[in-house]
Amino acid sequence: MKTNKEITIKKDGIFEKTSRFSWVNFELSDKRIGKARICISGSSLRINSITIFPEFERNGYAQSVIKLFKKHYEVILADRVRNTAKGFWGKMGFVSDCSGNYIWRKENQ
Repeated sequence: MKTNKEITIKKDGIFEKTSRFSWVNFELSDKRIGKARICISGSSLRINSITIFPEFERNGYAQSVIKLFKKHYEVILADRVRNTAKGFWGKMGFVSDCSGNYIWRKENQ
């Protein structure tokens, strides 16, 4: 799965047999720049954690990844969002569900 011209998302199957969650790695020119722990259920995606490694932060890579996810899923849930990350999720169009999660739903076009 690819985001834009630069970032590639690759599934890491190391924990597939022990968990319903999957790890995906974000790569830029074959260099790993981050990762996420996700769960896919039909057209819904649950993001349990997402990390861009410190040396790659503040370059818009997390935004690019979320934009790609939005192209492929109808509903995205950011699970148990930290206080320090609420601004990011709000900026990306997610809204609080009042239980610590942030959710985004694709609008009908």
